[in-house]
Amino acid sequence: MLAEPARRSRIAAFILVSLVSFASISFVPAWADQGDCSQPASTAASPVASDCLFILNVAVGLRSCAPECICAPKGTLPTTATDALFCLNFAVGADVSLNCPCTIPTTTTSTSSTSSTSTSSTTSTTSSTTTTTSTTTTTTTTTTTTTTTTTTSTTTTTVPTSTTTTLPTAGGACPGVLLDVTLAGAGATCATNDDCDGIVCDQALGRCLSSSDTRIGTNGSGHYEEAVGGYRTAVNFSCGASSAPCGECTVTGVNAAVGNCRCANDNRTQCDEPFVADADDCGGNVCNCYLGPLTPVVPAGLGLCLLNQLAADVSGTVNVDTGARVVSADTKSRVFLGGAVSEPCPHCSGDPVADDGIKGGNCIGGANDALACDAHAMHYALPTPSGSGYSLDCFPQIFNEVTGQGILTSPTLSTDADSLSAELSGAFTMNHCSECTNDSTVGCASNADCTGGTCGEGGFATPNGCTDGACTDNGDGTGFCAADILSFCDGTVRANGTGLFACNVNSDCSAQSAGDCTISQNRRCFPDPITTQGVADPEHPVLQSIFCVPPASVLSLNAAVGLPGPSRVVQQANTTVYCDSSLTQRYTPGVGGCP
Repeated sequence: MLAEPARRSRIAAFILVSLVSFASISFVPAWADQGDCSQPASTAASPVASDCLFILNVAVGLRSCAPECICAPKGTLPTTATDALFCLNFAVGADVSLNCPCTIPTTTTSTSSTSSTSTSSTTSTTSSTTTTTSTTTTTTTTTTTTTTTTTTSTTTTTVPTSTTTTLPTAGGACPGVLLDVTLAGAGATCATNDDCDGIVCDQALGRCLSSSDTRIGTNGSGHYEEAVGGYRTAVNFSCGASSAPCGECTVTGVNAAVGNCRCANDNRTQCDEPFVADADDCGGNVCNCYLGPLTPVVPAGLGLCLLNQLAADVSGTVNVDTGARVVSADTKSRVFLGGAVSEPCPHCSGDPVADDGIKGGNCIGGANDALACDAHAMHYALPTPSGSGYSLDCFPQIFNEVTGQGILTSPTLSTDADSLSAELSGAFTMNHCSECTNDSTVGCASNADCTGGTCGEGGFATPNGCTDGACTDNGDGTGFCAADILSFCDGTVRANGTGLFACNVNSDCSAQSAGDCTISQNRRCFPDPITTQGVADPEHPVLQSIFCVPPASVLSLNAAVGLPGPSRVVQQANTTVYCDSSLTQRYTPGVGGCP
């Protein structure tokens, strides 16, 4: 039965994230002083666990920090759970830096000052010994020339201007728009964490890794797919408070300013009246809104294109200061038959600057082939041969759609926890999900999910695709089949390192020009119960949802993925809160800044 999302504390979420993050987080050393930055509670030589707990209490509003800057080791205010994570990683010896935005005392440097401890060296164009008298000090030094000129002094400390943080004016009015930029599970290439905009660089894989992870169906073939990374979504909201800090606000609907809403009669035309007839943009046709552009998926070797369209406006709540969020969205997942497995979807090639509103590329394939396009996002798990992006300007041919009006789902994405047990009972083995007996387009976990009907046993009675029926829990709500080892070609892999082309012998790979059949990995599966844990953070929240997916109208697709069945979605994003619909004036969580 689908459980009500558990309202666990931010402390529990922080501890869970910390436990899985210690071994992988590293940051470039900065200028913070030990014994001051990240030490509100102790006087030890460096931060200890009690300091980190104090910072976490500050983040959740239980304590205050004076000065407040020493409780913000990530470098910006206000203090969030991420600051406590920085502190704890430092305390246990991880290679992190503490960047408290406190002013560092400095001495004043004058062009006429002198120092008895200064040394100077001067470069000459010839290799010889030269006597030089400095014009800015009273010290004369004889030295052997080198190929560089340096001057050092022990009397002055200079702080680089790049470390200066300018905070907005506290207070002000409340904001009205929240913008998410979605992060791929395994995204752009990287060398250090500095390349990854707030998330971790897996140096062994050479990719930026987030918490994002999507798994669908019972048989495991749909557990390797990833969403596109870098696409933007925005929602409007209204706050009960009149001034900052503004706290929890009510989501009032989609904001169309980011370009995710398109005319039903022309996917290349943006519109600004979501879910209704838009007269000026669409000539009276409906303005549809989407959760990102096309996504290529390859379950069981089938090349498919997935397009997630909103069936109705979104609703829910968002706390603009803590990052806590609960948002519901009715969606229609539309599936299109693709071309080659390595290139199943139309894409936007040659656009020099993605998502800038300028159609600088051209569509490759599909209904808009060769037309101009603006790339919106990248699919790092299955990139196109040319490295192109994906765009709502480039749609597939409508006659390739195999799901009619789309697979209907109603996920609730939240920063809380969720779980789903295999409680369907009948003549067969228990399953997590089925379909309603009076409406096969509705997925269900219990009779309560079916209006006027009951929840049947579904087409796939077993809860997983393991040959022995035993799914080994990884400890995080995901699992693997210990008895099932699958083989894949090594010449073409996803960004996360998993195989793409299944094989039995090398000749299966050579037919795809995909190397040899050398990759072995266990089949993935859903344990019982399936669990997720979100993280409330105003800058990098982790949203999660577990829901039942009904069967598609194509039996082969149901068999390939295992539908009806559960879907487990974890999505991390970079979040910015804006004061206005034009997305120009920013609101700083816990501080303010709106005029």
